[in-house]
Amino acid sequence: MGDCRARGEDRCHLTMVSARLDWPTQALGNIGADFEVLEPPEFTAHLLEWGTRFVRASGPTAATPEEPTATGSGSLSALRVRPGSGGGDCAGS
Repeated sequence: MGDCRARGEDRCHLTMVSARLDWPTQALGNIGADFEVLEPPEFTAHLLEWGTRFVRASGPTAATPEEPTATGSGSLSALRVRPGSGGGDCAGS
């Protein structure tokens, strides 16, 4: 669940509310778009932990975070994940 607001033709600002950080991590992974985390810092650390784990699982020939191998079809200009258990529908863009 989240609040998604357009920020131009190919960008949006998404605010998500979640009791745990795993759900927004999975949801953003499924979107396939580049994004920037504005807050909280714990979410940035959570993404780094997951990303490191996935790179290790890819094996010795995997790209490092400095050399990505794929990009998404769009981008999120900002993301805030707030602790909580509810939220609204994502709309916009």
